[in-house]
Amino acid sequence: SFFEFRLFYIAVWILFFYFIYHLILIEPKSKRNFKVYFLAGLVIVIPLLLNTYAIIALQSIQSLTSNEVLNRTLFGSSYIKLVNIMSLFHFGWTGKSPDWIVQPQPLRFFFIPIVAFLGFALTKNKKIAFFSLLALISIFLTKLNHLPFPEVYQWLFDHVPGFNAFRESGKFSFFIVFSYAILIASFIQILTDWGKKKKHIFLSHIITVSITLLFLWNTKPIITGELGSLYVPRHIPNEYFVLKDFILKEKDYFRTLWIPLYSQWGTRSNIHPMISNYPINIGDWKEFTQRQNGNVFDVNFTNQLLDLSSVKYVVLPLEDKENEDDFYRFAGKRQDFKKNLDHLNYLNKIDIGTQKVTLYENYDYRPHIYVTYEEESIQRYIPYIYISYVLKSPTQYKIIAKNMLTPFYLHFSESFHPSWKLRIGQFNWFQAILIKNYFLPDTNHLKNEAKLNSFFIDPAEICSSNVCETNPDGSYNINLTLYFRPQSYVYLGLSISFIVLISIVMMLLFTFRKNYV
Repeated sequence: SFFEFRLFYIAVWILFFYFIYHLILIEPKSKRNFKVYFLAGLVIVIPLLLNTYAIIALQSIQSLTSNEVLNRTLFGSSYIKLVNIMSLFHFGWTGKSPDWIVQPQPLRFFFIPIVAFLGFALTKNKKIAFFSLLALISIFLTKLNHLPFPEVYQWLFDHVPGFNAFRESGKFSFFIVFSYAILIASFIQILTDWGKKKKHIFLSHIITVSITLLFLWNTKPIITGELGSLYVPRHIPNEYFVLKDFILKEKDYFRTLWIPLYSQWGTRSNIHPMISNYPINIGDWKEFTQRQNGNVFDVNFTNQLLDLSSVKYVVLPLEDKENEDDFYRFAGKRQDFKKNLDHLNYLNKIDIGTQKVTLYENYDYRPHIYVTYEEESIQRYIPYIYISYVLKSPTQYKIIAKNMLTPFYLHFSESFHPSWKLRIGQFNWFQAILIKNYFLPDTNHLKNEAKLNSFFIDPAEICSSNVCETNPDGSYNINLTLYFRPQSYVYLGLSISFIVLISIVMMLLFTFRKNYV
């Protein structure tokens, strides 16, 4: 449930159906009491309680059932063939490296479903029958929107809570493999018993070894080193170490923008996050790029947009084919990107000792948090002033605004989200949940033209009802806390999850002591 919630989601449904199947078909006359149902419910309740820290936090920002992951359309239909699914053949399997091209299926894979369903056809074990049913359901779901009944998957996707996390159906194929493992084991058991009874034990062993070879043959590319991807050692190019040292030696906050995508060897930290040009062009900057063929560098306010987004460096990574870190093969030619960046007068190419990684500096980038006396704009330059702040965590910043007399705008270069709140005076995360008007009113929180956070603050107004330090000239020193409010629910959920974890450990220790000591 912690590592891959989608597999947990499917497993819960399978356990539920098996529970019903067991009560109806396997032990229909057994005595049932509350304890049976209680223990069955714990299978679901305990993981949910252990994940409370995430569940209530996501619910607090209303993204538990409605977020970017759950709002995508179906994907992968063109790669799916029913015969491939039933025979456990991945469409891109080449024996060398994964490929997004449908490959011809070797003949040996066709024997897999035959052997599996023989394990069901030749047995009278009702538990084995459940796994044949599970295999059929998993095959039906993995086929996505293909025949038969192509509209069923879309209906489940639209109407069953949580099912819209499965925009592609690959996760269901895991349970085809799981079911086949039981069914094939059933067939081998039947085969072995037959061999002993009919004194054909050697023949049964030959068939068993042949079945095993159906799967062992796929390990050949791993053993011989033919299989690429995860099975090939990777070596970080030395130029990325040079870039890492250069970036990390700087203590001020800034972002690096990677064109067209960031490398797997890229450097990031809390004060030096990196963003990737392609994803942000179709994400936060989509409104700016949709009329420019998806390229933010084709708009006339790109310089100002980079400044407001605290982008200090633009990185053009190397074409690293050796380590499969080459995105130019589908994003465009590297020399074309370099030519376009070289002609931008607001970017200055700098030499940090690298030849294949090209770095550009944007000198007039803005701080992470700063102040202006008028609304920020991406069309014209607005004078700004620095302000002192301390990063307590990525969700909490301590800010000291000194000598403030006239109304001002506090700007924060993170993507706008209404859950970013501003507290005047002392701060406590638990009170952030309990007290309704704990933060500055939401009307003071604005989305500026760069789609970032801005807060309008009138010192005379807020200091009339909050603790501010008044200077001799009538100005104010204001202590502020910028906080992402859902973090309080994470802390609350962590407390609940921790209590549940300790309770489980104590129960296990008590049970062990009772039974074995």
